[in-house]
Amino acid sequence: MSSSRIIKRTENCLSQWVTLVENEVDGANSGEVHTFHSLALDDYVSCIAVTPDDRLLLVRQFRPAVDMVTLELPGGMVEPGEDPLASGLRELEEETGFQPIGDSRLFCTLRPDTGRLENRIFGIFTRVGPEAQSGWKAEDGVEPSLLHVQDVIAMVHRGEFDQALHVALLMTALSMNLIG
Repeated sequence: MSSSRIIKRTENCLSQWVTLVENEVDGANSGEVHTFHSLALDDYVSCIAVTPDDRLLLVRQFRPAVDMVTLELPGGMVEPGEDPLASGLRELEEETGFQPIGDSRLFCTLRPDTGRLENRIFGIFTRVGPEAQSGWKAEDGVEPSLLHVQDVIAMVHRGEFDQALHVALLMTALSMNLIG
């Protein structure tokens, strides 16, 4: 195993959401110094939320990075110091108006891209009530959607549900028999 190590780290804040990191790494075998760039981002959280009739709660929203409306799991950024489970349930309620019923839990933690991103994504599983709470107002540009698991899986196969991190969470939940 390589004994490479970071000998210098420089951070350049690009926005409140993104910091560009430059790491100078001592190449253990060659003795050369190499420069690697990564992005420091807040951790993400996404929810696998299931209704009493076994539908998944998803959201449609416009994503400027890809210039399109996407279908995704509800979620967002974990606020500094916030518990990932609490963050996920907060984001779920903000984006969909649905509230958890019964136990909710963190079911996995993944690293989005170990070569370029320094953050994690937390997967939350919860069951929700049959409808959004009374008086809930949608966030601007976010629209909740309910679909059966098998329909979402078919959408993955057709490339219509293609947010890779959310597909990974969906497949992890399937492999753990949380959804079916």
